[in-house]
Amino acid sequence: MALQGGSRTEYDAFISYSHAWDRTVAKAFQAQAQGFDRPWFKPRSLKVFRDETNLGASPQLWPEIEAGLARSRWLVIMASPRAAVSPWVRKEIRWWLTHRSPDTILIAWTDGILVWDTARETFDWSVTDALPREEMGQVFNQQPRWVDLRWLRSSEQVSAADPRLLECVAEFVAPLTGKSKDELIGDHVRQHRRTVRWVRTTIAVLTALAVAAAMASVVALRQRDAARAQTRLATARQLAATAQSLSADNLGLASLLAVEAYRRQRTPETLSALQHVATASPHLVRFVHNDVPVTQLAFSDNGSLVAVGDTEGTVSVWRNDGKSVLRRSRVRGKVTALAFDHGTRMLAVGDEEGSVHRLHLREKHSERAGGMPTAVTSVAFDDKGRLAAGALDGAVSLFQGVRRIATRETQISSALVSFRDKGTRLTVSSPVGSGSLLDVPALNEVGEPWGMRAPAGHFASSASPSGTCFGFVKRGLVFAEASVPPRNTSSSKRDSCGKFPRLPTEEARHFALADSGRLAAGTARGIIVSETETPSPTAEAAEPIQVLDGVAPPTVMVFSPGRGDRLASASGGTVALWDLDQVSRTAEPTGQTVPDSATVISPPPLALLPHGDGVAWSFEGDGWQDTGPIRFWTPNRRRPVTGNADDFLYSLAFTADGKKLIAGGSSAVILWDVKGERLAPDDIIKLPTEEDLGSGVPSVASGPDGSVIAVTNLGAVHVVDPSTRRVRTPIPTAPRNDSHRGLASVLSEDGRIAVIARPAGGLSVRDTNTGSLHQSVPSTAGRFLSLALASKSGHLFLVGEDESLTAWDTDRRQILWRSDNAGAWHVAASTDGQTLVTLSTDGAVTQWDPLTGDKIGRFTVPAPDRSLSGGADGIGAQTNIMLSPAGDLLWTATEGGRIIKWHMSVEAWRRTACRTAGRDLTKTEWRRYMASSPPEDLDCGRNS
Repeated sequence: MALQGGSRTEYDAFISYSHAWDRTVAKAFQAQAQGFDRPWFKPRSLKVFRDETNLGASPQLWPEIEAGLARSRWLVIMASPRAAVSPWVRKEIRWWLTHRSPDTILIAWTDGILVWDTARETFDWSVTDALPREEMGQVFNQQPRWVDLRWLRSSEQVSAADPRLLECVAEFVAPLTGKSKDELIGDHVRQHRRTVRWVRTTIAVLTALAVAAAMASVVALRQRDAARAQTRLATARQLAATAQSLSADNLGLASLLAVEAYRRQRTPETLSALQHVATASPHLVRFVHNDVPVTQLAFSDNGSLVAVGDTEGTVSVWRNDGKSVLRRSRVRGKVTALAFDHGTRMLAVGDEEGSVHRLHLREKHSERAGGMPTAVTSVAFDDKGRLAAGALDGAVSLFQGVRRIATRETQISSALVSFRDKGTRLTVSSPVGSGSLLDVPALNEVGEPWGMRAPAGHFASSASPSGTCFGFVKRGLVFAEASVPPRNTSSSKRDSCGKFPRLPTEEARHFALADSGRLAAGTARGIIVSETETPSPTAEAAEPIQVLDGVAPPTVMVFSPGRGDRLASASGGTVALWDLDQVSRTAEPTGQTVPDSATVISPPPLALLPHGDGVAWSFEGDGWQDTGPIRFWTPNRRRPVTGNADDFLYSLAFTADGKKLIAGGSSAVILWDVKGERLAPDDIIKLPTEEDLGSGVPSVASGPDGSVIAVTNLGAVHVVDPSTRRVRTPIPTAPRNDSHRGLASVLSEDGRIAVIARPAGGLSVRDTNTGSLHQSVPSTAGRFLSLALASKSGHLFLVGEDESLTAWDTDRRQILWRSDNAGAWHVAASTDGQTLVTLSTDGAVTQWDPLTGDKIGRFTVPAPDRSLSGGADGIGAQTNIMLSPAGDLLWTATEGGRIIKWHMSVEAWRRTACRTAGRDLTKTEWRRYMASSPPEDLDCGRNS
């Protein structure tokens, strides 16, 4: 369809070209023409039609091209030999000449020959081959406008900065816009500059915005991180506070919360909470958990196993440390009675259905021994393996294996049975103390039965594991006596159950009695354990009453047979295992003791091997045949290596290689070789005589060159060369005054620095090689009684005679912090200054933050087992403390008591807390106490 010339135009120009030759040039020309003199805010200045960019897919191509021609104002012919013979180009020219004026034709010469014959006023067709002669032969009557583009052959040659291109494009754009070429080029240059300015401005603005956005992003990230940190801190503090508040009656849950608190952030609060749960309730070994409430507990004869029975008839046999369960079995109904045989090969179980079962622990099978008419209330084995069972209605049966050999009906309800007199008698008693004695195996009554001994009203009663003692507690008053009254037995040996002190006023809800004169009463504030009031010649007899906290009020309790050193208690489905001989869950007993055969208080000198896994100590001796005894022990030795100095020893230290032990005596330095099976002095080097040197050498150390540094109690420093036995004194004795009783001192681990108290107060920090004074520390608390030097951190820790604790920074020469109410008697610090502890006179060990002076936590050194020198000064006056170089171990030595190794690292506390809890924190518990969504991983033992 032909369009008329008056049709609406949409394009400024139509490009007619040969696809085979001019496609690239046509594409470049179109792009440059459309962008010429274009304002930056417009997509193009001219609209140019080119078939490849303006035509869609269509089966009728020519109508589309014809429409493009009809909507264009100018025709641009890309003149080349191939275009001249192209039917499409010729057809487009014919259409244009038919519908438009030849004056609207522009020629772009891209190839071939194009010659105008001026005389004939037409192209010289004898040589011209770039245009079709048939269509263009008689079109122009004067030379038309064309532009030579033969130099432009590829898009790579197109550059807006090329003046040739600018000239060529301007030649075409000028007639299209009606502007002169010069005006057009000027406008284009101005527009280009304006565009460049806009681009630069835009880039600058965008850059500024980007920088601002980046800064805002950084600020936002920092604010986010700060918010997260604050959230972490708040969560950590809340967890720590909750752990502290729960520790008195739910130490297991408190331990899990304290671990999570410390994981979130290390703060004084979280560190204190973690230390507290690890050291609280020191006799607690571990919690073990049952799915349903526990109804019965029983220990094996040697206390190594504990059996747990519950409401659903499940029986579990655990190791006494709770680390593993050895056997699980099931009976018909709720477990109501448990008992091990004497060889720990079998466990008897009674249930509320009246069934009696025998569980073979080694063969791991069970058998039903028989049935009772009502619920079984007790079971017991004798030495021959016979089994007795008592029932709720008073029935008593005797079994040999699974065969019932005797039965008797008694008038004793809730019958409690126990064998006595080597299995020839069976005691049957009730919870109120009434009972009778039966012979075995006939179960005939022996003598007269006895009536109840418990009072009317509320009380709690119990029989000991062997059945020898019966007792009850009412309003704090404890009654305990033999289960069988003396008149009812012909045995010459009387059962002694001891006399107990009055308990605190809380009413006991449950009661357990041991065979050895020990009881446990379950009250609202925990478990009260009491010892019998046995007269003791020593001042350090066992505490008559102590509280086992960290658990809810128990519903079941039982002691281990014999000494009763083990206790198991249960509340709901949680079982607490206790070791009453255990010092602490963080303490590692060495089995070594410090004798005390003199009445003078003297803390034992201590020395640790450089790697921290061996200890040496000394003690007073008897003053006659055993003067200056010394001991050396390592974990791989069962017994310590012993020696004797024939002198009272005031201080000990190992050489840097750990091969020799240095001792400071009354007036000499003694060297010991620690390799042999017995300690013998390797050399004794006398020190220069000083007036009243009998107060001894309280500080010794190994110097860097193999020398020995010794500080006397009068403040003199001697340097000893062991190879030549030469002694020199770089620091002489301090001036005396009337109140002088000996000067506290401490040496750095390499012996280079000595810190010595001055008689009038304050300290001197000196070089032990030259004697030169590094600095003086003023007195803040009168005389200093104990000193500790953390040479790597440059901090001094000082205990004053007012029991204050001061931290001094030797680099800044100023007080770092001071605690006036420290209650300190002795101080120890690790060499790196990361661990700091003090010991008070009552035996309390307090751990401090060395940088801030915050108290982290405390625990107590156990009282001496036997001591002649103990008195009003307290346990702390009889105890010495020393930290390992890394600060992860604390060693304590108490005269008349024990050598104990305490684990002080955070990792040790975490392991202890997780081990004590025996489980992981649940998401329900997290939501309950934190009121927030719980984290995915609540595994107590995870490393993160």
